[in-house]
Amino acid sequence: MTELLPLAVAAALYPPIFAMVVVILARPDPRPILFAYVLGALLVSILVGLGIVAALSAGNVVGGSDRAVNPGVDIAGGLGALGVGFVLLTERDRWLRERRARRSASREDDRDPWSRRMIERDSVGLAFVLGVALNLPGMSYLVALKDVAAADQSMAAGVVQIVVFNLIMFSLAEVPLLSYALWPERTREVVTAMNEWLTGHARQLAIALCLVIGVLLLVRGLVHAIG
Repeated sequence: MTELLPLAVAAALYPPIFAMVVVILARPDPRPILFAYVLGALLVSILVGLGIVAALSAGNVVGGSDRAVNPGVDIAGGLGALGVGFVLLTERDRWLRERRARRSASREDDRDPWSRRMIERDSVGLAFVLGVALNLPGMSYLVALKDVAAADQSMAAGVVQIVVFNLIMFSLAEVPLLSYALWPERTREVVTAMNEWLTGHARQLAIALCLVIGVLLLVRGLVHAIG
């Protein structure tokens, strides 16, 4: 689990999750809605993770007969993350951002995003569906699942690792859910302030995460390849 911890922390630093928590906490009775959202996100993420690990283990695509981790997966993931970080750092994606800005400016429909409109219906069922729809596996989670599948361990140990990883990954939604029961107004204030910081530093955060995860995966892949 120690090797999975950096990946879990990286997966947790995902601003859209926190932004949705802010929207939910603004509702008159946010606790059941936030609980349904977190439950839906955890459920689909854990089930998808178990399915991916089962498929990788059955196909033995993560390693050889000795169940060693295939270093090519780490190297490819590391190079991919470094590539994305380089594009963001050098602003080679400026054309894409400008294109999105033009589309947004020319749009006649000024309605809120569909996800926000769903939350504003104050429906527990819709919040659960939203948690399922918006939280499919990202790169860090997929790499972690590959590690779980490649490890020489029992199925129970793998399930525990997947559950713990998800609890860490969704901590930005779980902690406000718990703290709201004791300090509702303070929770709203802290979550709003953190969301503003994350939104204002989203690009810098993405660059840092891509570079750190990229170096981590590349080094680990090279070590396994040489060893």
